Amino acid sequence: MAMPNGCPKDVSVKGTQFSPDPGEEILMNRHILIYQAAQDGVRMEPENPHRKSFSLRLRSSSAPENAIVCSLGTSSPPASERFRHLQHSAMAVQPRRIRGAVLLGLCLCSIWTFSAQQAFTKTEVIEETDVSTGVKLVAEHPLLFSFLSMALCGALCCTENSATPRQGNAEDRADYNSFLMIQNILCFASGIVNALTIIDMGMTVSHQSGNTSHTGRLIMNGGAKFGHLLASFCFGSFFAGFSKSDCEAIYSGRYSPNLLAATIAVVLGCTVHYCKEHGGAGNDNTSECLLLFAFSQGIQNGITRRCLSLPICTTHFTGYLTDVGTGFGAWARATMNGEKPPTLLKVLLFFAGTLFFLLGGVAAKELHGPYNMQGALVAAGLMGAISAGLVPVVKVKKTSP
Repeated sequence: MAMPNGCPKDVSVKGTQFSPDPGEEILMNRHILIYQAAQDGVRMEPENPHRKSFSLRLRSSSAPENAIVCSLGTSSPPASERFRHLQHSAMAVQPRRIRGAVLLGLCLCSIWTFSAQQAFTKTEVIEETDVSTGVKLVAEHPLLFSFLSMALCGALCCTENSATPRQGNAEDRADYNSFLMIQNILCFASGIVNALTIIDMGMTVSHQSGNTSHTGRLIMNGGAKFGHLLASFCFGSFFAGFSKSDCEAIYSGRYSPNLLAATIAVVLGCTVHYCKEHGGAGNDNTSECLLLFAFSQGIQNGITRRCLSLPICTTHFTGYLTDVGTGFGAWARATMNGEKPPTLLKVLLFFAGTLFFLLGGVAAKELHGPYNMQGALVAAGLMGAISAGLVPVVKVKKTSP
């Protein structure tokens, strides 16, 4: 079929050049049209019979001035097809809008984060402080310093001069109230030291039952650190026994060299901890300061255990809990049988000591935050006050055994 006269073979439709042959399918406005040559001009017949006529100016690519108005037919799809076409177009546009919104949000977040950091973040400048020679010396030789400290404290213990006779049973003492008070203060101090070592280094220094078990179960795999604490505690008790510590001095308001030695051991333990923290490798569950803390607790408990009125424990309370239970049980049995019940003063002594050790743990929790292990200096202050006879007590006459 020949092309009509005056109709160009190369035409441009909406900027797209093509040279269609009769019957060729052309994609236009998403509808397939068939180019046909007719006597009355150039037409594009749609496959869909529903169409409406419109005029399109076709221009020759070689002679743009020669323009021919051709009658074209385009499909007029049903309403359902038009709806699907619009829905498809909207769906095609929606992802672009979402991506644009997300990108804009990320940009805004980045700008806000940068400005917030500039406005609110203040760079900390950590200045390296010079560590004194003494701190470096202790930090480099903590074990040697600990041994020398123990020797010094042991020498102080040996200056003890014990000459106080027995004052009777604990529940019958005329100074029972001050006796109870001194015990409670020492239990409180021991609770502080022990709880601080647990919080800071995960080790106990005042009671050794757990350390004994750990030494056994880890005998070939790291149990030595627990064994060292056992030995240090026992070493402190050794000096209390070797020096014949005056067990009544602390209850009578007199000077006690042994308790002063225990106080100094706590202070020196804090010194080792501080020096290692600021001039050494830090402190863990093998820190040498633990040896001095255990040593001090051994001296203190060695003093109170030698009390002739009643072996007093101020550092461990398994026995105290046992005595509370058995004493209260005996009292309950005598009361139920109509017998004269035993006094509960001894039970009160045991219960009060356990309670004050617990309160020492509460105090340690509050002290460790702001003061770290140096919070044990509070315990050292209490121990030092008792060792110097600064705590007021009830004075009683000496009696012969």
